[in-house]
Amino acid sequence: MSTLAVNQITTQTGSTITVNSDINSSNITVPTTKKLIGTDSGSIVSPDMVIQCVTAYGSDTFNTSSSSWVQAPVSCNITTKEANSKLLVQATVAVWRSSSGNYFGVRSRNGPQGGSIASPATWGDGYMSSGNISWDTTYQHMYTAGAVGVYTNYYEVYANGASLWFPNNSGSYGSSPHRWHMTIWEIAQ
Repeated sequence: MSTLAVNQITTQTGSTITVNSDINSSNITVPTTKKLIGTDSGSIVSPDMVIQCVTAYGSDTFNTSSSSWVQAPVSCNITTKEANSKLLVQATVAVWRSSSGNYFGVRSRNGPQGGSIASPATWGDGYMSSGNISWDTTYQHMYTAGAVGVYTNYYEVYANGASLWFPNNSGSYGSSPHRWHMTIWEIAQ
């Protein structure tokens, strides 16, 4: 085996250094107690790795009886670090539904800030048949962020003419700082 001793490696042309795939070993080994150190958060990226995670939460409440889609206060923005990343969005919301309605809907709204907003996921089968009910609901979906930039993520509800709290207004045991919580994972592709 040969040893190459250098203090710095730079490209001869362009901006990428490639390890040829036709060499005998397909691995680059970093010995024990040694580290490969990136100089910024985007230095080392491999497929399916988590690039970043952002979180938002709130204590605000929201009520509607609208028979059209209405934006709820559950929202979180992420500034992507890589183009074409997958964004995994997870939200937990305290929900309350009155006994006067049956079906209701929830949908996610996502897209680049200032650009086209899409609905990558819709849950149209929320149902309440009698009595008032309150519960925590978890919503999860994934979409692709096409370019590096700020992506807006929020939820809309369709109350279908009956009272729907999204998030709930319960204050029986004190004010809650977390009536809703949203986490967005940026995953490299």
